[in-house]
Amino acid sequence: MIKLDIVSGFKGSGKTTLIELLEDLLWRDERLVILQNEFGKKTLSPRYTHHFLEQISGGCICCTSQILLQQCIYQLIESHHPQRIVIEVPETASLSDIGFSLTENLKDICQLDHMLYVMDVPSFQKRLQLSEGFIRQQIRKSSLLFLHHLESALPTEKQALLEFIHTYSPHSFISSRSWGELQKQEVCHLYEQSRIKEAVYTPMIRMRQPAPLFTEYSDIF
Repeated sequence: MIKLDIVSGFKGSGKTTLIELLEDLLWRDERLVILQNEFGKKTLSPRYTHHFLEQISGGCICCTSQILLQQCIYQLIESHHPQRIVIEVPETASLSDIGFSLTENLKDICQLDHMLYVMDVPSFQKRLQLSEGFIRQQIRKSSLLFLHHLESALPTEKQALLEFIHTYSPHSFISSRSWGELQKQEVCHLYEQSRIKEAVYTPMIRMRQPAPLFTEYSDIF
């Protein structure tokens, strides 16, 4: 069964950089395809010869391009024979809709493994004011959250953010390390613990014991 990881988050939050880091920390030994639906300031370049980059254009895959996405994944499987496909999606793409669509239409060959969400902490409050309901839904569907630039936030901002996450997604796991401090053992542990357990992803919240508000690896305050 081919594993699927979805990477979402604020535009400019560091999704591409995180994917490059995870190539080294998690996916180095896997035959991997990275599929981009968002094109930011930084161009992603696969770090290993058995890693491949493909791009899908023509709109957000959450709405106009869902059928195109499914066709693209079939083509990727046929051409690259990956063990894992990592899909970087725009911040406007609904994780619930993408997850349900992929597992319903590709359930015979693919399994949704992770929903990774990247949050740029300094811009969190501003984003929340613009679209609180949508961000709440995104966080609720995420299995592992990466809090970027947490070290630059005020203590009150950190507390507000962590309480928001714990309120709306107590089942999600949290990494609060800066990109330069991510360590293999810590990330591997969180990644393993945050796997989506169901064979079929549904719009319902995953039934799992709540994760601790503060991860054992994070000296947040």
